[in-house]
Amino acid sequence: WAARRSGPRCKKQQGKGNSSMTNTEQTVCRNIRECRRVCRRTQEDLALKADVSVSHLSKIERGLSSPTVRTLERLAQAMQVPIEAFFRGADVTES
Repeated sequence: WAARRSGPRCKKQQGKGNSSMTNTEQTVCRNIRECRRVCRRTQEDLALKADVSVSHLSKIERGLSSPTVRTLERLAQAMQVPIEAFFRGADVTES
């Protein structure tokens, strides 16, 4: 047991989301989840249509990973929404 504990440890996520994310990133992640739900899509269905893994989509929606612009484009296209929909309510003056 002691030998196993000496290796690297996984950090447990506490609370919701990633505290190092900006408000804009958090808003985008929340909006992706909301758009998916409004479109009545499962994570599995959306991930398949957007060519991203289910685990990555889940991490994005929970605010544990920031999507790339390419991923945002794929998600928007798969849900047939403008990419701007993910940024609604975001603070565009954030620095």
